[in-house]
Amino acid sequence: MTTLANMIDDLSRQLPELMHPQADAQVARSFSRAFYALYTEMRVGPGDALPASVQAFLQQTAPDMRSGLLPLDRYLYSRMDALLGTIWKSDEWLGLCHLRSTREALRDLYAPYLPIGDIMPADPELDAAIRDKGNREAVQDANLTPTRFPASHWWWGMS
Repeated sequence: MTTLANMIDDLSRQLPELMHPQADAQVARSFSRAFYALYTEMRVGPGDALPASVQAFLQQTAPDMRSGLLPLDRYLYSRMDALLGTIWKSDEWLGLCHLRSTREALRDLYAPYLPIGDIMPADPELDAAIRDKGNREAVQDANLTPTRFPASHWWWGMS
C-alpha cells in the first residue's frame, strides 16, 4: 500500500470520530494534521492534477465533511488566533503556516464537492492579521517551507 493510500485510510478511520457530536479539539487536531500531511504528500503544484485516490476520497467523504468542516474550522481558528496573540520565540510562524495551509487545503480540495464558501468562507480579516504579524515576526526556514504549494498559500513566502 502506498503512503498516500495509508494516509487516506488514516483519515477515513478518523472521520467517524470527527463527526461525533462530542468531538473535541484533540480529534480535530489529529484530523487536521493528517489532512495537512496528505496535502503535503500529494506534492500539489500549480496545474497538477489530484491523484485519483484523493479525488475519490474527497468525493466519498464530502457528505460527512459538510458538517465535519465546522469543528475543524473552529479548531484551526482557535489555534491561529492563539498564535497571532502571542509573542513568537521559536517556530510559531511555522505552526501558523501549517494551520493556515490546512484550512486552505480543506477549502481548495472540497470546493468541487461542497458549497465551501458557505461552510468555510474566506476570511480577509484573518489574512490581514497573518500578514501584519508575518511582516513583523515571520521567520522562514527554507528546509521546512513547502515548494510546490499553490500561490494561494502566500504566507509561506513571508519572511
